[in-house]
Amino acid sequence: MILVFQPAMIWLTLSTGSAGLYPALVAVMLFSYILRSARQDPLTKQEATIITNASSVIGVFGLFIILIFRTFFASSSEARSFGLDKYMPQWYVPPNASEILELRSLLTDQWLAPIIYVSTMGLLFPLMLHLALGLILRELYVEGEKLPFPLQQVSATAIETITEGERKRTHYFSVAALIGVFYSMVLFGPPMVMTALNLPVPSIPFPWMDMSSTIQLFLPGAIFGIATDLLVFVSGMIVPFNVVVGILVGSAFVWLIMNPAFVNFNMTRLAEEYFYGMSIQLMVQRAWLYVWFFPIIGAATALGIMPLLVYRKVFVSSLRSLKKPEVGVKLSRIIFLLVLPTILASFVIWYIIPEYPIWLMVPFTAGYTIIWTLVNGRLLGTTALTITQPSTLILISGLDYLYASGVPSPTVYRIWFAQGFAPLDPLLYTQTPYLVDGVSWAGAFKVCQLTETPYKSLVKVYLLFLPICLLTSFIFVSIFWQLAPMPSYIYPATIINWPIWAMENSLLATGKIRAGEGWQSFIASFIIISILYTSFHIFRIPFSIIGFVAGMSTVPPLALTMMMGGLTNKIFEKYVFRKEWQNYKAVFAAGLGIGETVTLVICSGLSLIIKMLFYLPY
Repeated sequence: MILVFQPAMIWLTLSTGSAGLYPALVAVMLFSYILRSARQDPLTKQEATIITNASSVIGVFGLFIILIFRTFFASSSEARSFGLDKYMPQWYVPPNASEILELRSLLTDQWLAPIIYVSTMGLLFPLMLHLALGLILRELYVEGEKLPFPLQQVSATAIETITEGERKRTHYFSVAALIGVFYSMVLFGPPMVMTALNLPVPSIPFPWMDMSSTIQLFLPGAIFGIATDLLVFVSGMIVPFNVVVGILVGSAFVWLIMNPAFVNFNMTRLAEEYFYGMSIQLMVQRAWLYVWFFPIIGAATALGIMPLLVYRKVFVSSLRSLKKPEVGVKLSRIIFLLVLPTILASFVIWYIIPEYPIWLMVPFTAGYTIIWTLVNGRLLGTTALTITQPSTLILISGLDYLYASGVPSPTVYRIWFAQGFAPLDPLLYTQTPYLVDGVSWAGAFKVCQLTETPYKSLVKVYLLFLPICLLTSFIFVSIFWQLAPMPSYIYPATIINWPIWAMENSLLATGKIRAGEGWQSFIASFIIISILYTSFHIFRIPFSIIGFVAGMSTVPPLALTMMMGGLTNKIFEKYVFRKEWQNYKAVFAAGLGIGETVTLVICSGLSLIIKMLFYLPY
């Protein structure tokens, strides 16, 4: 499976900027079909659960892609124009970056220090910390509060349908999968294959149809559209309807009410940079930078803390349950996994940058990571959504302090390259979304619970295959780099994204982007959401504050399409399938997801073959 799917995921990442849905369930389907055809015992749901969740380790190839990006960044015009190229340490990138970029090889001794640094600070230490956090979330949200985890229910249902083969469930699953295949073939097929042939082709916009220019005629600063990804629609079908309503309200409040207000009343730098026809991507980038960074983080922090206070009895009993022998993992081991990587990461940063203010390490590493994991764990368990971790904002805040304290610029540059304010969640980690974090572990543990799979078996298999996948990642990424330069038009995402990343890194490292007085809005939003959450809980108002906060960071196309899925679910439940729909809703949703995944695997494979047939490495 590693040899088949990992190259496809690498190709998708380099071509589209995302590996898409991980095709582990496709592998499970193939294995089950082969075993049944050979009249052998099919996969059990426990075996399928372990294969599906542990195989996320295949995504560690992102570490090596980031290393190649750093080589490009070190020799880029952006780094030279800001004077950063002279200060890049050897543990960040090889000293002769331009020559390495021409050589296109990871097989030189100059890569030893960068690979060791990124493997420890970007993989080993975060893995230890987040595994411990995942175990804590398991007791809090999976075993303690018993949150529903809508997406994990879909995954568990898909696994049971594939492995057990119950007739009616299989019927619903197969029909939905065919719908997913046909729709996704229209959405992904022509663009991926024709782009590989370097031929233009009209296609359905992805991930959304941007209608912002229309709505901006009467609402300057607003964004609007419809998401075209089938999985967004599916998520609306399975997430509780009151949460979907909250997401839509939160999204409309931020992007259709407040954003136009800031623009029309000429408030913040967003109003200065706004122009008619501004795309969703650009508007989100600017609005997040100039307006919504701190308010959304403040709201999310309140969302992480207030439920722990409101449901404090459940929280305390869940923590106490960690001491019970039947939990399977001793509390002392969890504390060890939390403390050890924090100490080791702090020591590494202090060793390579002695000038680093070590007292800043705790609030900007373990404290921040734990709070944000609690926030996203609850969001995933209730809304099926998560909020992107604000690692960059944490770094900006730290750089603000250093520049204000008169720390020399070269020292600040090295701290930026080390990403020392968040070594357990570095920028590399946020740009490599295939590594398992605490929230992902919690989701996997929920699937284990639903399929009656020992969660410790999942952890063991993941750790067993980690070194194997690191080796295959190194080999496959090296091969792709040898086939064509990075960035190049052979890998379209690198041409689009890498120069943007280089500019963003340069602006952030040199202090051109500052946090300013954003902490005031952080405190204000924290207080407002705390009051709302407590009030709605006391008076039993059936509106989801959790959904509202999730919607604040959800663009209208996603929120609107989720609402369409939610309304479809209501119509099916009341007028079409009635009571039967509740029993097979998750099966139908899982089939749609599998259909899209199968299409992505096929189209990416065809695209890769076509590219390699028509292009030479030099």
